[in-house]
Amino acid sequence: MNVLDVTISDQAATLSHFEGLRATLLSPAAAAPGARLFCVLTEGRLPLAGDRVLKVKVHRCVKVEGGFRIDGKAFDLRRPLRLALQQYFAPPSA
Repeated sequence: MNVLDVTISDQAATLSHFEGLRATLLSPAAAAPGARLFCVLTEGRLPLAGDRVLKVKVHRCVKVEGGFRIDGKAFDLRRPLRLALQQYFAPPSA
């Protein structure tokens, strides 16, 4: 399972799923529905030369073991970052 480390308001979090424009984050802090999160990609796993900020509008936040699962939709997403994330999180070919 592919995951990416991100920071949200100087707190470590994990981007655990990205498909289309839908994103799932695992965070130690809750986020209210409608909130806009600015997730800075902290790992160099994606070959990006520019923007490393994923903006996510929160749809749902659920308490899970060890923190919160935040489901949301990416907005203001530039094509290079979108393509890199979709490729990174694409299911493996059989």
